[in-house]
Amino acid sequence: MLPQHKNAEQIVLGLAIDNPIIAHQVAKLNNNLFYEPIYKIIHLAVARCVQGSYGLDSFTIANMVKTVKIKGLYKDIELLDVIQLIDNLPPKSQINAYVKMLKEAQAQRDILSMCQDTAAKLRGRLFYQSEIDEIVNGFKNNLFKIRTTDQRVAEHAHSSAAKAVEKIESAIKHGDQENGIPSGFPALDEITSGFREGQLIIFCGRPGMGKTSLALDICAHSSSSKPNCSRTSYFFSLEMSTEEISARLLSKLSNVNLKNLRTTDISNSDLKQLRTAALNLLDHKLVIDDSPQLSPANIKARITEREVLYDEKPDIIFVDYLQLMAPDQKQNSREREVAGMSRDLKLLARELNIPVVVMSQLNRELEKRPNRRPIMADIRESGAVEQDADIIIALYQPFLYTNNVSDQGKAEAIILKHRNGPVGTVPLIWRSATSSFFPVHINGASYFRDEPNNSAVLAKPYETDDGPEIEYTCFSPDNAANISKTVNEKELPF
Repeated sequence: MLPQHKNAEQIVLGLAIDNPIIAHQVAKLNNNLFYEPIYKIIHLAVARCVQGSYGLDSFTIANMVKTVKIKGLYKDIELLDVIQLIDNLPPKSQINAYVKMLKEAQAQRDILSMCQDTAAKLRGRLFYQSEIDEIVNGFKNNLFKIRTTDQRVAEHAHSSAAKAVEKIESAIKHGDQENGIPSGFPALDEITSGFREGQLIIFCGRPGMGKTSLALDICAHSSSSKPNCSRTSYFFSLEMSTEEISARLLSKLSNVNLKNLRTTDISNSDLKQLRTAALNLLDHKLVIDDSPQLSPANIKARITEREVLYDEKPDIIFVDYLQLMAPDQKQNSREREVAGMSRDLKLLARELNIPVVVMSQLNRELEKRPNRRPIMADIRESGAVEQDADIIIALYQPFLYTNNVSDQGKAEAIILKHRNGPVGTVPLIWRSATSSFFPVHINGASYFRDEPNNSAVLAKPYETDDGPEIEYTCFSPDNAANISKTVNEKELPF
């Protein structure tokens, strides 16, 4: 007998007949969730009553059942069969739990069916490797679809609000432990509260601005054993190989010039630091995948594969970069393909309930403007990207345009969009030798510029190793004197 949950099928239908609000949601469920023929027919009858705005009493449902015809499926259903469904019902608040049971049973049936179909395909002849790869990839993609099929029933606003209050109370009780995933840049975290579940975050910039470097800085921090970190991080690199990514990580962690790693110009002390950095990477929960031409469906499949093989789920994923991805479905324009991939990556963040950080290129048109600081419209083939993203951060290094010595090492992370909070500009220090960014800090605190008010804002103090020293040309807002008694206007790094 195939897996089924007869009691849950009865309760879901009973609650639908007993409550019109639940009936409207149950009517939208896939009929394949119900295994028993009698309940498949009753579910279709409930759906027809909802669509036709008929009553939802037992008598109406019993009459509607007579109009339901399913090929190969017939069952005599009496009024008593329907009435029995509403006897001894649990509280309606438990509807989601019973729908989940139906979903789990259906998933088991679907997996069994997939295995049988795959076994049937493999019988009869020997296959070429390309054909085997196609079958395996198809199996993995279908497996992921089964895992993420969403059959949730909408919940009342009171229930979701109560959960939100509970989460806030937990955050108050545990302090920062309930915030999102920290970036390692305190001023950035002050604006974003960390990268949070279900968010699509876009890092954008012209070539050479440091998109990959910033992503690796954050990835290395989030996957490290530092407090509030130790998050399993997946880095999908479509631009660079695993070896190149690893070399950058070693350079960052060892403070050894990245250029020296590509030559034999390495001193004994540098070699010792590299060995120490390689050992430190053992403590990082970091997975690097350099498969080219990945599509959103391929990423889903690879995540599922690691979960099956290693019982491992990511807490955050990075994709470098959007314009190099392959679409799951070919479109007649690249803009539509990028829009589709952006939407799929946002859905991936929602399905896995994790932040998804994606790099994106900017149009070269911005270089024709006197002010080359990026704006959202500069995102290449932007289409739906601006709408799908929860946070958009643009990177800007003035030295690449001015060649002024005074601008060397300066960088800005410009928050162009923040769906649930303020925007602003976070000053950073760029160290090209190790391809790394560092926070700017004065007197043990970091700062960002609040764009709407054009004012400097004091972020919380942080503990970190001192980054390289750099002199900044200062931006002095009118209200800077009121920010902190320990910092005067001339010290602000804007």
